[in-house]
Amino acid sequence: MGMEYRANAEKNFDEVFIDPIDYKEYLLNAIRQFVRYDIVTSVYNIPLCLLDKRVWNFATDSISDWKKTYTDNCDGCRVKDKCSGVFATSITQSKNIHKVNCLHKLPKDQSPSKLLEKYSDEILNNTDGKILDIACGYGRNAAFLASYDKEILCIDNNEESLEYIKAGNNLTTVGLKHPELLSTKKMDLKIDSWCFEDESISAIINVHFFLPKLIPYFVKSLKIGGYLLIETIDGKGNNYLELPEYNYLKNYLKNSFEFIYYKEKRVKPFIENKSSVKLFAKKRHNI
Repeated sequence: MGMEYRANAEKNFDEVFIDPIDYKEYLLNAIRQFVRYDIVTSVYNIPLCLLDKRVWNFATDSISDWKKTYTDNCDGCRVKDKCSGVFATSITQSKNIHKVNCLHKLPKDQSPSKLLEKYSDEILNNTDGKILDIACGYGRNAAFLASYDKEILCIDNNEESLEYIKAGNNLTTVGLKHPELLSTKKMDLKIDSWCFEDESISAIINVHFFLPKLIPYFVKSLKIGGYLLIETIDGKGNNYLELPEYNYLKNYLKNSFEFIYYKEKRVKPFIENKSSVKLFAKKRHNI
């Protein structure tokens, strides 16, 4: 929570002031730990421009007018309407406040996941019904399947990427004749309730976004004979904070899925017992 610079904070300003931009990495890592243990998390009273973009989903708008004002540097900001702003009564503000000109960079490469390419025939030839692309980004994987005349529902919390998908331009390297096969749904997977019925989905694609609480929903929502493709991010840097426990996915899925492909690699620091995973599996029966 960002605090107001008044009263005792004003008297002791030089000793207690820390610019939010200087602790944004610490805040990011703290939130990752909360998410890891399914703790509901919110960030209050810190402007979006001072936060790591990966924290924006947790930032909460102010409900008090006196807490929400803006500096001249905020003029023309693309996310001003979503930002908490700053305390009107504070004696000073961060000198790092600035307008955000672009929310997300467009992808340089819209090639689909290699794992999806490898097993696309299984999905294309053996599914009949709704396919979900979870945390779809700019739609590279969904567009790849749609290029073979499959209907895909693209789910993400980023309005800009969903609008990009709706526009239907440059979505895939293989060409897309019928962009209308792609539909979109804005959904914050960390907060919003899962809205798909049991045994209603033919395939789920989940690439580069892992959230443990989603796995039981995937299992319940997939039809018997439905496919699950999961590909986590790699283990570089602090990525381990967003990765599953070693053997978690194998142990959770093994009784109800046939693994067509499964590759798991432990990542550093090994004491955390985390791993990157690539899997493609077919649902045999319910748990």
